[in-house]
This record gives sequence, C-alpha cells and structure tokens, in this order.
Amino acid sequence: MDLYIQIKRKLSPLNTVGNKPKINRTNKSTDQTRSFNENRFSILAEADNNQPELGQETQRKPKPPPIYIREKSSSALVNKIVAVVGDENFHVVPLIKGNIHETKVQTKSEEHFRAVS
Repeated sequence: MDLYIQIKRKLSPLNTVGNKPKINRTNKSTDQTRSFNENRFSILAEADNNQPELGQETQRKPKPPPIYIREKSSSALVNKIVAVVGDENFHVVPLIKGNIHETKVQTKSEEHFRAVS
C-alpha cells in the first residue's frame, strides 16, 4: 500500500487579489432602455416599403422535369441539343448507377423541354 499515495487537489482560493467580482447589469437611466410596449420591429416595417404585398407576389413557373437518356454523355448528343435549343438554355450531367450509364438533361424553360423531348 505504500506505492499508492493519494494527493488531493488544491481548490482555488475564494477571495484573492486576482479574482474580480461579477459585474451586474443594472439600468442606470431610463433613456437608454426601451419600454416593453414598444414594437422592436417597427424599423423593419418602415424600411420594407418596396416589397410587394402578400397577394401581389409574382408567380414563378415551375422548372420542367429533367430528361434521362440511357447512354453516355457524348459530344454528338450535346451538339444536337445545342442545335435545337441553343447553348445557354440547358445543362447536361452524366450519371453512373452501378454499370448503367445515363445522361441527365435539364432545360431552363418549358419551351426548351418540349423542343428537346
């Protein structure tokens, strides 16, 4: 039993020169604080006059669904789609699921979707 010596940790002293008292926040003047009845979001209501009302929102058209083609993406396929709908109106993503190679074609509008399909 002589091999095991128990050493107790020393606790930090409570009142030393290095310890500082906690700072309590108190309201020194009522001018700096707002009353509890004031609307704290009133600034947002004044600054947000340019936004359309809830009933006046512009309706967005949903994106057309992607077209999946069961072959690898090739330059010939991309060139044919560019000839039909243009260069900036679609994007092509090659997909590999196991040993199946697919190509996902996503168009930007419904007219371009109909032209490609």
